[in-house]
Amino acid sequence: MDAIKDSGSGNALGHVAKDQKFASAFLDSWRSFWSKNSGGVTMVDISTALTLVMAPKEDGELAIVKKAAQATSDVFSKYLKEQIMDIIDNDKVRSTIQEDVYELFYRHVWSVIVTANGLFS
Repeated sequence: MDAIKDSGSGNALGHVAKDQKFASAFLDSWRSFWSKNSGGVTMVDISTALTLVMAPKEDGELAIVKKAAQATSDVFSKYLKEQIMDIIDNDKVRSTIQEDVYELFYRHVWSVIVTANGLFS
């Protein structure tokens, strides 16, 4: 909850509204926690957005998704995995890993994807 509030613009939490009818020990404990701790954070139905994400894609969209998935996999396997293992092996605390990955992905990988697809040519 603190992470949502500390994110700067965090005032909403996505959920699938139709799932509110289900009951389980976990959901009951979550609902109890939420009612006591929401503190101005509202729940927003993301069902429509999930439908769009999971909808069938055209060939061009599939090519972009495949390239993005490959780029993400490469960033993880060639860079991020080593960084994480180094942090774990040496009991380090490294707060800049997020910025490093952002820099690597958006400055280098994203420009390759965009250029290859002619999105901003």
